[in-house]
Amino acid sequence: MKNTIKSFHQLKKYYLLVGLIISILLGVLLSIAYSLINQNSFIGIFVLFGAILITVAYIYTYFYIVRIKETTLCFIVRGDKVLMMHRVLKQNDVHEGKWNGIGGSFEEFESPEDCLHREVKEEIGVKLKNYNFVGKVKFNNFAGKIGQEIMYCYVAYDYDGEILTCDEGKLYWVDKNQVLNRPLWEGDQHFLMHIINNEPFNGVITYDQDKVVFNHIELVNDKNNN
Repeated sequence: MKNTIKSFHQLKKYYLLVGLIISILLGVLLSIAYSLINQNSFIGIFVLFGAILITVAYIYTYFYIVRIKETTLCFIVRGDKVLMMHRVLKQNDVHEGKWNGIGGSFEEFESPEDCLHREVKEEIGVKLKNYNFVGKVKFNNFAGKIGQEIMYCYVAYDYDGEILTCDEGKLYWVDKNQVLNRPLWEGDQHFLMHIINNEPFNGVITYDQDKVVFNHIELVNDKNNN
């Protein structure tokens, strides 16, 4: 199923372009005004480039230093079984010992679907055919890291290819009614079954180290919610 969900990573290039255009226009106006007042075109040009540098520096700081991390998570469902990964193979893994679906972090300028397909292909070697966007969760200070993470959640029902072994964890087909009995992140217990059951939702979860201090999961009618 084709979706049109936009990510910060995907839109970042447009923000950068708009910011640059605004900075140039601002610089031109400032330089013209300064030149008219002081009859000094050299200083006007200096002001122009100064305005551009300040704006670009601001955009860089916001999107690269104080940037929002974005990830995808996908559960493949077949009948009463769900494909889950037990994270026990990757070195220095913040998720070590936990059970979860398939997914990972965005690369530069990726859309949620781009990231979804790439991560599934990289981790288990298949191409998704029948899948739905279910919802997204905003994490604050996940795993003790100051900042925000936005996770786009998908459920899939079919794929092309054979599932391969993964170097991040061991793969198992788990009964749906046993999913919540596996060692999970505390926050995941509040929304994983919504993904697996294809129940559209939005959520916000705040952590203090590995403990949830706030969670709000809301079922919605529109799967392409923002």
